[in-house]
Amino acid sequence: MTATITIAQLPALGSKNPLTGVLPASISGVTVGMTVPQLRSFHSLPPPSADPSVNVANLNAAFRAAITSNSGGLIIAPPGVYEINDTIEIRNVQGFRFIGSFQTLFIWVGDNADKPIFRLAHCNHCIFDGLFTRAYSAALAHVQMLRDNLLGSTLTPSHNRIQNSILEGQGHTTYGIAIGGPGAVDANNEYNSFDQVAVSGYTDAGFYAPNSQSFGTLMNNCSASGIGVGKYGVDTKGVGASVRWVGGSFDNHAEADLRLGRTAQAHIIDGAQSENSKRFLDLTLDGRH
Repeated sequence: MTATITIAQLPALGSKNPLTGVLPASISGVTVGMTVPQLRSFHSLPPPSADPSVNVANLNAAFRAAITSNSGGLIIAPPGVYEINDTIEIRNVQGFRFIGSFQTLFIWVGDNADKPIFRLAHCNHCIFDGLFTRAYSAALAHVQMLRDNLLGSTLTPSHNRIQNSILEGQGHTTYGIAIGGPGAVDANNEYNSFDQVAVSGYTDAGFYAPNSQSFGTLMNNCSASGIGVGKYGVDTKGVGASVRWVGGSFDNHAEADLRLGRTAQAHIIDGAQSENSKRFLDLTLDGRH
């Protein structure tokens, strides 16, 4: 779907100046009421189908259609419940935007512990806002962010953001969010940020970035809840990501809220709340505590 917006539809631009009471004839050379073509093109997801395989095909097609020459693209997700049984992939794109809501739910019924629900491969400066996923069977992760050099992908994955999102594993997902992990061939996944993301019900780690050497990983006011089955809230074992965790909370982890490995940058933990976990911090250096 393509949107064309007119100045008359934008009250802030088509109204009187609050200081002078004057309605300008033009704003930055644009006449009031004049159509501004292609001010922002966006695509809407197709309505949900009762068939999970149809949803996977439709969703992947919609994401591909929103991307032009590895650049841009805006997806607006309408309210609805999408059952999916295979991975939704966004690949080799810069500046992509996804806008969902908590009325848009992606339910995983794929029952494959080797597959993520969403795979972000070679994404650069992309934003995912309002992603709501729930697993009803085995999955690798809700979101995997990686570099795998497949399918002619050339962009270096970095500076991506997931925000205002809920990822519910219900004991079925191995990880909440994985940076690198299975299939990754290189690190170069720097400066990703997670803002107001609630991850729960994973069996291993909420945020997983082992041996990734990823700099500048920021979690702001996030929550990681093991619900008695998860081992770690954050796991960067080996030469892993550098983590800055600000605010937010951890709870109910069988091993530790944070297992932090070696990194070229400092780890910063500021104002985190912890409840009912075995320990708060595990500093593991290649198996040595």
